[in-house]
Amino acid sequence: MGSGFEQRAIRQAVFDTADYPVGDRERMFVHVYSLNVLVEILAQPVHCRIELCQLPRIHLRVARTSAQRSVRLPETIRMDRHDFVGIILLQRGSIRGDLDGAKVEVAAGEALVADFGKPSLLEHSDHELITIGLDRALVEERLPWLPSVNGTVADRQAAEPLFRHMQELLDRIRADRPLRPEIEAQALADWIAAVIPAPGETTATSRRAADDGRAFDRAAAYIECHLGSEDLQPSAIWKAANVSRSRLYRLFAPVGGVARYVIQQRLLRAHAALTNPRDPRTISAIAYDCGFTNVAHFARAFREAFGVTASQVRSGSDTSAGARNVA
Repeated sequence: MGSGFEQRAIRQAVFDTADYPVGDRERMFVHVYSLNVLVEILAQPVHCRIELCQLPRIHLRVARTSAQRSVRLPETIRMDRHDFVGIILLQRGSIRGDLDGAKVEVAAGEALVADFGKPSLLEHSDHELITIGLDRALVEERLPWLPSVNGTVADRQAAEPLFRHMQELLDRIRADRPLRPEIEAQALADWIAAVIPAPGETTATSRRAADDGRAFDRAAAYIECHLGSEDLQPSAIWKAANVSRSRLYRLFAPVGGVARYVIQQRLLRAHAALTNPRDPRTISAIAYDCGFTNVAHFARAFREAFGVTASQVRSGSDTSAGARNVA
């Protein structure tokens, strides 16, 4: 490439010292890193590969880099306004240093909370890592306690689900698969909350209950986005929610199971469409758009759920219709 960052797709870029002559690699390494930190190279030969992926409210950085020491100064923070709160997922190597007065030591498989709006001095061995940067507004909305635990390290066991989720997200980005940025941001915030719970949420029971709630929300969000798809199957849902098959069924047991929940949501969407006087679609078209492949099946399910036919709701002849079995 030979031109610094290469634009590969919308909101993606790659830098690799391997694309430069050996004599230029150290200079380019320092040049790229000096955008946000002062960097000192600690070992030779120098190597660095950085992949950047930017989604609304989320900034991802995947790096494989030789040993270095990086310093983020208050002056740099004031100038670059790189005001993110992040999680560093260390895949290989080690990190030690200081995050605004908090001494840290991180081993492979662990996750470090890092407030990039605060000064830092970190020394990395030859390493691989994923850095998740969250816009400050997203943190204030979804993870308000996160800046107060700057320097916290989650151990390998606690951090492992977040590693898996990030790898799956990166795979989808690299494959140019469709993404819903707002849902991705919410799901990522939920995973971080499961790994780095709010202070006081310390018992295993409360953490498990909170994690179950977030897992249910992820699955429900996926269902909501794919109600019209014939391929909305439990296998797709548990993969999207990053839970096991048995756990998915356990999470949805209180609402009658996964299949029943999907039908309920499809019927509720159909009912909303039928009561909308500006919706020009036929009843059959609404049924198909809500994921029903058989209109007769839709008609029976609709009447059972609401106590009236879809035609009656469309005509407004029964405005008092309520959901008997949809709740």
